[in-house]
Amino acid sequence: MRLARALVTLLAVSLYCDAEAQSGSQTDVSAGSSIKIERIEPPLAQALRPGDKVKFEVEISYVVTAESATVGLIVQRGDSGENAVLSFTTDIALKGSGKLKMSTEAVIPETRVIHVFTPLSHQGASRTSVVDMRSYKVLSKE
Repeated sequence: MRLARALVTLLAVSLYCDAEAQSGSQTDVSAGSSIKIERIEPPLAQALRPGDKVKFEVEISYVVTAESATVGLIVQRGDSGENAVLSFTTDIALKGSGKLKMSTEAVIPETRVIHVFTPLSHQGASRTSVVDMRSYKVLSKE
């Protein structure tokens, strides 16, 4: 379990850094594919509290130019504390355009920010720059 979390953390950080470096441009591997978070719950204006168990739900729209792609929903703390990835789930999107609904639950740790990522990677690809992200404020524990 610890190894799986470490691998997912590495993937999430890699996706985030690659997306930041690419500034929205796409690599040859993912050219033409896209992903967008259309709806997210809880609302972004809702601050989260440490210790609360929160269900994150997203509705995403996608375009896949390969035969299929893996779509992830990753909830990650916004600092480099232990267990950066709090929760994740994956699904498969087939070639073409469509919508997916995904959800996962996480217990909110003491941190300042929670990031929710939705990366899309073509089957067989080891990295991607096709990702959308939203962030939540976490209140101080009082």
